[in-house]
Amino acid sequence: MKAKWLGVALGCAVLAGGAAGCGQGRAIFNVDVYSFLKGTGRDTLRLPPDPLPPLPPSTTVTDSVTPIAVNLPGAGSSIVDTVRLIGTLDVTNPTSSGTLTYQIFFASSPSPAVVYGSAPALTVGPASFPAATTSVPISAPNLAAPLRDLFKSSALYVGIRGTISNTGTTGLRTTLKLTQLQATIIIQDKIF
Repeated sequence: MKAKWLGVALGCAVLAGGAAGCGQGRAIFNVDVYSFLKGTGRDTLRLPPDPLPPLPPSTTVTDSVTPIAVNLPGAGSSIVDTVRLIGTLDVTNPTSSGTLTYQIFFASSPSPAVVYGSAPALTVGPASFPAATTSVPISAPNLAAPLRDLFKSSALYVGIRGTISNTGTTGLRTTLKLTQLQATIIIQDKIF
C-alpha cells in the first residue's frame, strides 16, 4: 500500500497547530495526500499547457489533472467529524502578472466527469500574483459534510484544476505546483 499516514491517535490527542481531539471512541488520522500525487506529474499544472505558446494579454485558460486514487484507513459506518486540509502551492509567473483560481476536488469515482462535476473541496483565489514565484498556503478548517463522508471509505480520488488570466501586457506562462497537502481526519465511533 502506498499510503503514507503520518500518525494515528486514539482517545485524547493534540494535533499539530494546537487543535485538540478528545473523547471516547475517536481516532485521528493524518494522511499525506500529496504523497500520492508526488512524482506522477499530477502535482503540477503548466498554464497554458506545453507546447502551447504563452497566454496573450486579457485571456483566460483552465486545465486539470487526471484524478488519482488516495488510500485511506477506512472508517466504515463511523462518523467523520472533521476533515482539515493544509498545504502549500508554489505559483511561478516568469513572464507576466496574472490572476489565478486553484481548486482541489475529491470524489468516490475516478471519472473526471464525476470528480470535476462536483463542488470543489477547497478553492484558492481568485487572487492576483506578480511576475515572480510565490508560495501560497492552502487551508480548509473542515470540509462540508458530503465531502467528509468520502473519507469513510478505504480510497477516494483527488483532482486539481487551475485557471489563470493574463492581466499583464506580455504573454503569460504559469506553473502551479502543489508542494504539500495533508488531510487530518477525525473519526467518531468504533473503527476497529
